[in-house]
Amino acid sequence: MDLGTMRAKIDDEKYETADDFLNDFKLMMRNCFAFNAPGTPTNAAGLGLQNVLEVLWQGLPPSPAPGANNFYTIAPL
Repeated sequence: MDLGTMRAKIDDEKYETADDFLNDFKLMMRNCFAFNAPGTPTNAAGLGLQNVLEVLWQGLPPSPAPGANNFYTIAPL
């Protein structure tokens, strides 16, 4: 997973919920840390991006209950 693929999925409205987006983000971070050793610039950038998302994620409204209409979507950046 990468940011370009995630951007395309946002543009194509492939994410049904914010949690779907979060799952792809977590996969991207796992890949980042698996292939970039601690102390490398790419690993450090991944940590920074992960920290930013964690702060921003806390400001989102809660996900709707399963089976409920999804009243919010992820807005394009």
